[in-house]
Amino acid sequence: MKHRALRKLYTYIFITGFLLSLNYVYAQNNSAFKPSHTRILFLLDASGSMKEKWNDKTKYEISKELIYHLVDSLQTASPEVEVGIRIYGHQYPRAVHNCTDSKLEIPFAKNNAEKIKQVLDKITPQGYTPIALSLLEAAKDFSYDTTALNAIILVTDGEEMCDGNPCDATKELIKKRIAIKPFIIGLNIAKDVVIDFNCVGNYYDAKDENSFDRLLKNVTDQALKNTTLQINLLDIKNQPTISNIAFTLYDHYSGAIKYNFIHTLNEQNNPDTLYINPAGTYDIEVHSIPPVKKYKIELVAGTHNIIPIEMPIGYLKLAMENKKSIDNIPCVIREAYSSEILYVQDLNDNEAYIRGDFDIDFLTLPRYTKKLVYVPEEKEKEMTIPKSGKVLFMNVDASIASIYEIKLGEFKMLYEFDKVKEKDELELLPGRYAVVMRPKSAPKTDFTKTIYFDIQSEKTTNVNLR
Repeated sequence: MKHRALRKLYTYIFITGFLLSLNYVYAQNNSAFKPSHTRILFLLDASGSMKEKWNDKTKYEISKELIYHLVDSLQTASPEVEVGIRIYGHQYPRAVHNCTDSKLEIPFAKNNAEKIKQVLDKITPQGYTPIALSLLEAAKDFSYDTTALNAIILVTDGEEMCDGNPCDATKELIKKRIAIKPFIIGLNIAKDVVIDFNCVGNYYDAKDENSFDRLLKNVTDQALKNTTLQINLLDIKNQPTISNIAFTLYDHYSGAIKYNFIHTLNEQNNPDTLYINPAGTYDIEVHSIPPVKKYKIELVAGTHNIIPIEMPIGYLKLAMENKKSIDNIPCVIREAYSSEILYVQDLNDNEAYIRGDFDIDFLTLPRYTKKLVYVPEEKEKEMTIPKSGKVLFMNVDASIASIYEIKLGEFKMLYEFDKVKEKDELELLPGRYAVVMRPKSAPKTDFTKTIYFDIQSEKTTNVNLR
């Protein structure tokens, strides 16, 4: 009875915790991600180098015209999208070496193409290139909304000139889940400078006006597309056949739960496609036994992301030799050399485990322990314990009694009668035992009795407590 109560307690704790986490996540939208707002911030370089000409126009003139035409067509195709423009390097001459020259010239709004044209026409490129500062300031341009889809498109023809670190600035954007990883369109940038942008975001190189126009449209389209995720749980043949296991997506930096799902294969036996927020960095925990985790996953926005996770699953069967146990005896499973309880499996059950070594405590009377039990991948490991026997106590004259296992000359208490009945029966593993009792008719210490008995498999031993 005590063991069954313990098992129920473990089960209650696990189910309650899991359901609470599900309720929390569903409140945040556990189904397809649908942004409450979609915002695109253009981070436009207006430093002195943007006066360089491509054919008969400067890089800045080409940039402002292409951005205007893009927003103009965007407000027809996707009128719900809000566009803003932050410009840097335009307020102070280059000779001043001003490294704080960055300003949100056009706040986020819908249908603002004409305003964008008017503002950009008044700007003359002239100053320095504070890219890192502008990225950090861009984080403040977006109002905080965890359900919004925020994108940054950086247009530049040069490198950071103000000792800032654009990579660290991007990390802050991702860490705070403010925006998806920036898209960078480089205007014919030198190869050694391009390398510096690899950590900032998705880099695209425009060699001329035509490629710039094409890239700008493609990048904007990608920023607005749904981001999808497919989790491939791989078997020993590297095929995504493992399924029907719950998994959780956490924010990598805060540890907050973002999504809970139960992995499912569709009609074509392919993992289901998930629509989730592409902003931030995720950790994935597959709730196998033991859990399998994958860290620091950054999704590419607007694409189908496939995350492979190796799941070397085997099976552990626990049983009694050539016999089905009367009770569902709980068995405590730990990873080898660990004191932490990993799982509680009933005797006669067959459970799936990730390949590895485990320590098993069969909560029989007495406890039966097996160390370093190896569960192989895609195979079944069967662990058996000796057949039990029974002891029938005839408790005619006992008021207090307890049972001890005798092993290596030592007494180890196994069981204490809460209330001695006329008869009591226990199932014990084979071995040598003793009952220590005090008769009801003689309530004094020196009247304590010790009765020894042996248990054999599948046999009943009678013990009279008189």
